[in-house]
Amino acid sequence: MAIDGDPAIMLTSVNSFVGADGVLGAVLSTIEVFTIWYYILLTMGLIIVGKLSKPAATIITIVFFVLGLLFAALGGAIEGMTQF
Repeated sequence: MAIDGDPAIMLTSVNSFVGADGVLGAVLSTIEVFTIWYYILLTMGLIIVGKLSKPAATIITIVFFVLGLLFAALGGAIEGMTQF
């Protein structure tokens, strides 16, 4: 409210700079500072707690990130279809 921004778009996401809608907007909203930090901590946790190798933990984290992007794109596509 203080900066008169759109409450649907997080200020720390890439979409706050671009302002895209639909599938692209959903994907860009997924890429944000705290999400990147989450995936870094997830990788470290898989290495330390899960006793996985660094490559295995990194691959698992990348798979989760890509799945998140796909679900965001699917959600943006469904949202775009329901607007008509």
